[in-house]
Amino acid sequence: MKKFLQVILIVTLILVIKVLPAQEWVEFTASDNTEPVYTILSSNNDTVEFNLKIPGMYATEIIFISKK
Repeated sequence: MKKFLQVILIVTLILVIKVLPAQEWVEFTASDNTEPVYTILSSNNDTVEFNLKIPGMYATEIIFISKK
């Protein structure tokens, strides 16, 4: 039983290590900036107007297995 638990733990660790670095930065436009940039245009008690520039996003591949 102890050996079985060790094998399960090792397999789980290997799978987690393989999946962790799966996120990849995808740029929308070529730029050095990876942080979102916002500019507040105006604000009052009711509304806030702002511009938001998002240079990219993190993409993660998701594998979906459907059993029918």
